[in-house]
Amino acid sequence: MLLLHSKDNKWVTELNPNINPKIRINKEYEALAKKITSKKDIEYVKSNLQDAKFFLKALQNRNITILKVGKNYNKKTN
Repeated sequence: MLLLHSKDNKWVTELNPNINPKIRINKEYEALAKKITSKKDIEYVKSNLQDAKFFLKALQNRNITILKVGKNYNKKTN
């Protein structure tokens, strides 16, 4: 998850971009949500889009937390 490397005689902690998943919401699914006319289908798609957005935000927060912990650990050990 984390990379630790030396830069200007200091240790730098970064998230490893090759390990973090590149997840996004499918644009076609978002477009489909705008075309649906059935109230039941609209609610279903809206609910799933909301869940997907929540999941993406949770992943983002997880990465922020991991990076903060890594930076703090790096600071304490150096």
